Amino acid sequence: MKPPKNTVSDAPPFRKCKLFHYDYNPEKTWLIEFYQWNTKTQSKHRRFFSRFNSIRDPKQRLKEANRWIAFIDQQLEQGAVFEPEPIPEAPKPVVLAPMLLDDLKAYLIVKESTLAETAFKVYRNFGNKLKVFLIEKGIEQIATKEFNPECCDQYRQYILKLHSHPTTRNKELNQLKTFFLYFTKAGRRRFDISPAADVELVPKQESQIHEPYTDEQATAIFERITSLEDYPLLLFIYFVHYCFARPGQEVRLMKVRDLKERSVTIRPGRSKTNITKSPTLPKPLNDLIDDLKIRDCQLDFYVFGKNGKPGPEPVGKNYFYHRHKKILNELGLEGKYTVYGWKHTGNIKAIRLGIHPKKLQVQNGFTEYRTMEIYTRRLSAFADDEIYEKFV
Repeated sequence: MKPPKNTVSDAPPFRKCKLFHYDYNPEKTWLIEFYQWNTKTQSKHRRFFSRFNSIRDPKQRLKEANRWIAFIDQQLEQGAVFEPEPIPEAPKPVVLAPMLLDDLKAYLIVKESTLAETAFKVYRNFGNKLKVFLIEKGIEQIATKEFNPECCDQYRQYILKLHSHPTTRNKELNQLKTFFLYFTKAGRRRFDISPAADVELVPKQESQIHEPYTDEQATAIFERITSLEDYPLLLFIYFVHYCFARPGQEVRLMKVRDLKERSVTIRPGRSKTNITKSPTLPKPLNDLIDDLKIRDCQLDFYVFGKNGKPGPEPVGKNYFYHRHKKILNELGLEGKYTVYGWKHTGNIKAIRLGIHPKKLQVQNGFTEYRTMEIYTRRLSAFADDEIYEKFV
């Protein structure tokens, strides 16, 4: 209760005290009730007073209660008002900005859960390089949103000093772009626009590996393999050429049980990603599988076992490489041609035949359509016969 400022009889509205004594029972808490003007709500406020309850004798407690009643009523009459203490505002929680290293860790966990070990290795290496860069710059405690375009350019210079080959440089810089683009998406937005959006890639050098084969070269190679009756090598190349499978783990470690009626299953652990691929078996490949009676072998056998035939142990890593290389040497095709080149050759041929790009994306097992641009760019290596003949 705030004491009255004066004794003028212009007191605001109030209601005098009333005692609740519960039949003078000293075991209960007696209350003095009164209504006092509340300066905040501008209305009468119901209040209680009970400090006299420590007195055990009913008569003495009543005497003390009446003394308080007389005092409180006098204060009310003289204008005493109730001014409630302001309720302090709860301190606002301090929201710490997400730290770059924490976001990097979360990003790598997501990638590890969706990629095969061989594919995830690229992301892990990127994470290690970014950590080293942050430590060298003394900014390992930087918040993600504070990593600005200037920091990205400094990381670019760091990568250029670390690597000399243009392809390696661009792979590392694209990793940076992909990482920050990830944090522009809803639910994990740190930026509206990625700070790495304008990071410049270095000029590319024309790759001299995995060169696609021309139609004439492909025909000559297949005819030579057939003349030698090296059908295991032909089958191996067909899987790369028609199923767009990678010759390493995806083809070499394929098992008989993976061969379905018109498709082949490439399971996580062998594929580049942690998703199952099921490319279609085109007719030439399916017919060759039937001719070689591969499906009649034990389901647990590797399609390409020792010596290239189905068996319990897979063929060595370089077995078909050497057999294929021998054919190329005989035909005078040396240097830039590889077994993997049949994957490029098959894609280019399928595109030229007019097969829908989305179907080719599924056949390749690409999660993003833009990866198909690898092969559409390769088409420039072949002169278009229709343009040559008709564009006159």
